[in-house]
Amino acid sequence: MPAKIYNIGIRPVLIFAFTLLVQSVGMAEDDGLIKIEPDWVRRWKDKADSHANAWDVTIHRNSVYAAGVIGVSRFPKVAPLIIQRYTLEGELVWEKRWKSHKGMHGTGAGATVIVGEGPYLYVGGAVAREKMNASLIQKWDTNGQLLWTEFWGEPNGGHHEVNGLAIVGDSLYVSHYSAAKRLITIDAVIKKFSIRKLDSRRPQAESLIWSTTYGKADSHNTTDGHIYADTTGVYICGQYGGTKGCNVYNGGDAYLAKFDPKGNQKWIELWKGDGTGCDNAFNLTSDGDHIFITGPTMAKGRFIRPNVQIFVQKYTMTGNLVWTRLFGGPKPEYSRGLAVDKQYVFVAVATKSFGDKGDNTVLLKYEKESGELKAKRIWGGKGFDGATTSIALDATSVYLSGKSSSADDGTATGKTSAVVLKTTK
Repeated sequence: MPAKIYNIGIRPVLIFAFTLLVQSVGMAEDDGLIKIEPDWVRRWKDKADSHANAWDVTIHRNSVYAAGVIGVSRFPKVAPLIIQRYTLEGELVWEKRWKSHKGMHGTGAGATVIVGEGPYLYVGGAVAREKMNASLIQKWDTNGQLLWTEFWGEPNGGHHEVNGLAIVGDSLYVSHYSAAKRLITIDAVIKKFSIRKLDSRRPQAESLIWSTTYGKADSHNTTDGHIYADTTGVYICGQYGGTKGCNVYNGGDAYLAKFDPKGNQKWIELWKGDGTGCDNAFNLTSDGDHIFITGPTMAKGRFIRPNVQIFVQKYTMTGNLVWTRLFGGPKPEYSRGLAVDKQYVFVAVATKSFGDKGDNTVLLKYEKESGELKAKRIWGGKGFDGATTSIALDATSVYLSGKSSSADDGTATGKTSAVVLKTTK
C-alpha cells in the first residue's frame, strides 16, 4: 500500500533574521546589469490569440529539447503537449504534439519536465481527464516516436501534475502533487517505477514499486521543479504547509527533503525566511556533492508588496545549509530556472524591478563554493519576457526556456509565445 506521512522526521525549522541576510548579501541594484545578446531566440505559438509556455529545456546527446504547452492557460482543455528538438545552433529538427483521447474534460495536455537517458526522453506533466487534470508521464525516443503513456489521479475534481523526473538504473522517480477539488488541500507525492516493467507495458500497479505521500495535514504541500536522485535516494523541494487558495504565496515554508530508495523519508529541512511570511522552493539542482535550491521569499503580506525577493541556497547532501543568498529590487521577483556546473550556479529571475518597463529576465551567476555573485545580466523588452522556467548548460553556453510577449524588436505583443534562447555563460 502507498505510504502516507504527515509531520514526521522534521528537523528544527531554520529561521534566519531577514536583516542579517540582507546585510550579508546586499540588495540588488540596477547598475551592473549587463544586457544579454542571445546567440539565438526561438519563439512559438499557434495563433495570434493563443498563448504558450516552454516549461522545461534540457541538453541531451548534443541536442536541445524543449517541452511545454500551447493554449489559453497552463493546462487548457484542448491545447496539446508539445516537444521540440533543436540543434545546438537553434535549428528545429522535429516538433511533436500530443493530445489525450476525447474525455469529459477535453483532450488537452501539458508538459512540465523532460529528461534524457540513453536514446530516450521521459516527459512529465498533466492531461485532461474526467473533469480534472491527471498526472502524466511518457517515454519518447530521440527521433520523436512516442513509446508509451501513463496517467493517474482521482477522477471528478482536483488537479494532479508531475513536476520532476529522475532516473537511476531501472528506477524512474516521479514527483507530483495531488490536489483536492477546488485546491483546498494539496499532498506532495513521490513515486518509484520500474522502467523495465513500464517498457513491457505491465499494468501500472505492477510497474509501481512504491508511492509515498507527505506534508503537513490539511494544507498545501507541493513538489516543485526538478528532482535529483542517486543510489542513496531522491531529493525533492517545494512548499510545506501552505494555506488554502490557489496561490503559492499563501503562507508556508520552503523545504528540501530526501527519501531513501525504499520510499522512507530520511530528513526534511524547512526554511522560513524572516519567519513571518511565505517561502517556496521552486526548483533544485545538484552537482553530486551539494544540492542547490531557489524560489521566492516574502515578508508577511500580499505578493504585490515590494519586499518579495528570490533566495538561492546551497546544502550538503545530508541537508545542512551552507549558504543563503538573496536578490531583489523594489518590486516583486520570481525564480525557477536553476543549473550548476563545475564552478558556478546559474539562476533565472523574472523581475519587475529592472529592465525595459516590462517583466524581464535576469540571469544570475554565483560562485559555487562561496556564493559570491559574479555576474547579473538582463534580457527582455516591454512585454512579459520570463525565460525563467528552466536552465540547461553545456560547456560554454546557457539555454533558457519560458514565455515571452515581446517581439524581436522589444515591443509588447500582448500574447505570450513559448521561448527558448541560447547565450554564453
